[in-house]
Amino acid sequence: MTNLTIYYIKDIKGNVVYTNTNEVEFKQYINDYLELDLGRYPSMEDIINAVSELEIGKKQIEIEF
Repeated sequence: MTNLTIYYIKDIKGNVVYTNTNEVEFKQYINDYLELDLGRYPSMEDIINAVSELEIGKKQIEIEF
């Protein structure tokens, strides 16, 4: 079994609009796409606080090979 973490962002309607399994890529994408200007390596907390109207989170799933 392998654990996989999926990072996601949902729009105001609750639809998942972006996912990624790499936390650094996920944070950079959101920072760039939403033009948050939080610096090169923003924390997840900084991003969540900057876009509080959107749901940003992560979910761990178990995959069996």
